[in-house]
Amino acid sequence: MASYWTKKRVVIAGVLLIWSLYSSIYIYLKQSASTANIAAYLSLFGELSLDIVVAAYMLRLSRHAESTDAAGIFAVFALAFASAGIADGVYNLILNIYNFSYINPFIASLFDVPFAIFLFLQLVGWLKIFLADKKVISGKNNISLLPYIIISSMLFLMFMFVINWQIEYSSMIGLFQAVDTMLEVLGFALVTSCLARERSDFVCYSALGYLLIVSSDFIIRYHVVSGMIPYLSSLEMVWILGLALFCVGSVFTFRGGKIDEGLVLQPINSLQAQITAWLLVLWMASIFMFAGIYFFSSMDSESNFSFVAKNSLVMIVPFSVLAILSSGFISRRISSPLSRLELMVAGFLDANKLPPDTSCSDDRYYIHEFNAFEDFVTDACLVSHQKHLAEVGYAKSLAQMAHDIRSPLAVLNIISADVVGTSGDTSSMMKEALLRINNIADDLLRGNRSYKAVRGERISQEVMKDLINKIIAEKQLQFPQASIKLIVANNAIHAIAEVDVVKFMRMMSNLVNNAVESTDGHGVVEITTSVVSNEISICITDNGCGIPAELLSVIFKQGTTTKTNGFGLGLSHAKDVMNAAAGSIDVESTPGRGTKVLLLLPCHQGGAPSP
Repeated sequence: MASYWTKKRVVIAGVLLIWSLYSSIYIYLKQSASTANIAAYLSLFGELSLDIVVAAYMLRLSRHAESTDAAGIFAVFALAFASAGIADGVYNLILNIYNFSYINPFIASLFDVPFAIFLFLQLVGWLKIFLADKKVISGKNNISLLPYIIISSMLFLMFMFVINWQIEYSSMIGLFQAVDTMLEVLGFALVTSCLARERSDFVCYSALGYLLIVSSDFIIRYHVVSGMIPYLSSLEMVWILGLALFCVGSVFTFRGGKIDEGLVLQPINSLQAQITAWLLVLWMASIFMFAGIYFFSSMDSESNFSFVAKNSLVMIVPFSVLAILSSGFISRRISSPLSRLELMVAGFLDANKLPPDTSCSDDRYYIHEFNAFEDFVTDACLVSHQKHLAEVGYAKSLAQMAHDIRSPLAVLNIISADVVGTSGDTSSMMKEALLRINNIADDLLRGNRSYKAVRGERISQEVMKDLINKIIAEKQLQFPQASIKLIVANNAIHAIAEVDVVKFMRMMSNLVNNAVESTDGHGVVEITTSVVSNEISICITDNGCGIPAELLSVIFKQGTTTKTNGFGLGLSHAKDVMNAAAGSIDVESTPGRGTKVLLLLPCHQGGAPSP
């Protein structure tokens, strides 16, 4: 990136050096009557050749643009510079080389008409760039466009009605001047607002080039209507510099490869656009203040007004451009650390790696607040990275555990099939337990592969009484000293709910385990099932130690447990399972007397009628 900017600076410096040498030779030749004609040919060659080069590059950009809109804009600019080539060629040949009179309307129309076409096509092209952002018209921040409108209006009004015209308004020459002035001030408003929001080489250099052309032509036009026609004026060298900048912007855009992006502007509410608008407001206020002081401090108000108007007209264009350029520099200096932070965070998120330690970097911004913010973002990324590593490590360990469980499970499945003397119910329970363990291992492995089950993939309609009976039978074998029984209301005998069987059975197993363990394995656990208001109610009560009041409010938070060797996963998992089934879970407990867990599930069908 550094070498790219270095090459660009070298190119720009080279262009300015060549232009300086060219201008010095032109001014030197113009000083002598014997070499003035050579200077005229030099002006013709410089303007005409640059018009052709820029038109050719615009045509190439149009052909290589990806979008139709971008191709159309570059095509319009190509036609504009083709027309400018005609205007510059005729102007130099007729006025500078063959010394025809500008006052002749026919002579003036030969170059004024193609120049008006150039200005009109430029206006169309910049208007398309300006309107590409739809928020410019509909957004509430378009009030920031007001300074450009005011400055352009001032230019037009002062040129048309303040300065003393030496030619008739209604003459052909006067109409040419009025039309060209209108097109130039409209173009000035558009181009300066685009330059204030530039984010590409094309807009930056092309806008500067256009403003230089308009500035020089505006001053020449002022002398024309004032009766002082400056043939072979040194201002034509400013015109050539403007064409050169157009050429630089076109070359950089074509060589950069991202042609369509060359027409993209910053948002109208961007920092750069807002700073520019406020600087222009302050600059205009300063101009009005100093002009007012100068005007009212003089005794000869009439001549003083003419002097103020003339000099203000000359100063508005160049100083507006300087204000815009300086605001662009200021906004880039302010926004550069923000852009750097954005790139740093984006790189961290994409590459999943730690952000670089920039606390001692030489290229850190010189404003303390930006450095502090950069350190804060770096620390936040570091914490996030460490948390991510911990989660990845935990997920990998779970996956490894699930993978390791599958091998002994396979052995247990084979052994269970060959157990001799085992009753049918016991064998069935053993198979059910092994199947659940296998499903749990599968879930862990799927989760590690970022597997997300589609809702309904494992959802099935189940009779709640049958599922709970399976859990109770299993737990009676697991806890032979405990009393575990199921009480089913008449209206819940055939009650059906839609659940994920694997997750529901795991949840019920954990809840019954909690109830039995709270009684040290010798207490009473009752599971009561009923249907209330089209909901299946499953109530698990025990006469155990209960839950302390300070833990009851956070009992569903993962990691919260009342057991000395517990992990705090059971109730958290139960909450997730019930939420997924569109149900709810609630816990009531009295320390020393026991706990009641209430589950509510939507009842989809079933439920025997009460006798």
